[in-house]
Amino acid sequence: MSEYIIQGGTLTGIADAIRSKAGLSQTFTPAEMIDAIENMEAGTSASLSSVTFSSNGTYTPDAGYDGFDRVVVDVPVSADAGYSLFAETVQGTVSFASDPGNAVSSICKYAYYARNILEAAEFNAARTIGSYAFAECPNLSSVYFSACSKIMDYAFYSCPALTSVHFPAAETVGSYAFRSCTRLQAVEFPSATVISAAAFFGCTSLSTISFPSVESIGDGAFLGCAISEINMPNLLRTDASAFGACPNLVTASISKLSVLNSRVFGNCTSLASVDFPAVITVSTNAFANCRSLVSVSLPVATVLSDNAFVSCLALTTINLPAVTSLGSNAFSACFALSSVSMPALETIGYACFARCSSLDSVEFPAVTSVNANAFSGCASLSNAIFPSLSVLGNYAFRDCVRLTSLYLMGSSVCLLSNANAFTSTPIGGYSTTAGQFGSIYVPESLYSLYIVAAQWSTLSSRFVSVPA
Repeated sequence: MSEYIIQGGTLTGIADAIRSKAGLSQTFTPAEMIDAIENMEAGTSASLSSVTFSSNGTYTPDAGYDGFDRVVVDVPVSADAGYSLFAETVQGTVSFASDPGNAVSSICKYAYYARNILEAAEFNAARTIGSYAFAECPNLSSVYFSACSKIMDYAFYSCPALTSVHFPAAETVGSYAFRSCTRLQAVEFPSATVISAAAFFGCTSLSTISFPSVESIGDGAFLGCAISEINMPNLLRTDASAFGACPNLVTASISKLSVLNSRVFGNCTSLASVDFPAVITVSTNAFANCRSLVSVSLPVATVLSDNAFVSCLALTTINLPAVTSLGSNAFSACFALSSVSMPALETIGYACFARCSSLDSVEFPAVTSVNANAFSGCASLSNAIFPSLSVLGNYAFRDCVRLTSLYLMGSSVCLLSNANAFTSTPIGGYSTTAGQFGSIYVPESLYSLYIVAAQWSTLSSRFVSVPA
């Protein structure tokens, strides 16, 4: 029997190989090396059954292993130094992460970031998931956190295999928490009150959401998602583009919301019906390019800002009983719009109804100011009634080629910025039938003043006196 002498350097190399393979850190005696080698699982990369980091970022493996089939991590959020050591040790070896003893109270920042093989995670005691904790885990498909109350920013960012999540206790979802989880189909957050900016942005397969308690939704939180219906009875605030560009969204009903922020539903091309009983302000581009929108219920809204409903191509009827102000292009290019009722409206903004080519007749009993280009290009408009109008802007009715009747029934002469308000209209001299032009109807008491008033005098032949 031959005897071989192994140099110390060789033993050190063997020990290093064992530590690397088994994910261990302790020193070995030669006899202990044999035991460690026997405990290795042949043909696979070893992983640890349990890893606990101390506050200084070091870890100590538990005694004994269970086939290297899981890794449990409990790392204080402050122990970020531990992330690097852990990643170098078990990167690519973790397929299932859990905490069967309910000992883990939080998942630290970067704890499982970019873990190549991780497929599922279940932590029933963890209350916080740190920033980037599971970000860019390409195979992570299932997660369950029964006690988690706070999901930090980017926690599950870009996990392309994730299909469903359930967080029964989560109250806050951080910014970009699930951004670009392109296979995520359903989310359930019964306790969540805050959804931060871009939390689900780019989740292009997300079709089912449940947020019965949510009160605040940040910028672009669901931008580009596949959801078809929104029903959030406790929602109080949405920021810009919260539901923007959701191509499958058909209906939206939110009972407590008072402000629709800019682009909140912009470019939702399938949106057909909206009901917002408490909304007072509709901000810029709130429903811009919602080309399927046919039903709008905003019973207490008072302000519609610029481009609020621009290019809503299917909108035929609008009834806004409380609106007092319309911003620029509010209904511009709503080609199917044929009926408008706004009894409280006082101001019509720039190009507000421009190119509403199906609009035939309008009456605005409370309007005092019509801004430039307000009805420009309304090719079907033949009759306009303004009992209270005091200011009419440049090109207000330009290219209204069928405008034959304008009623100005206020108690004083309306200020006309320029006679170009009637360019290419029958009132301004354009006529499809030779010798037939439009008429401006004014109170009998003001007739003599209108025909000599600045700008109006060039249209003196168009005036018709109406008895009191």
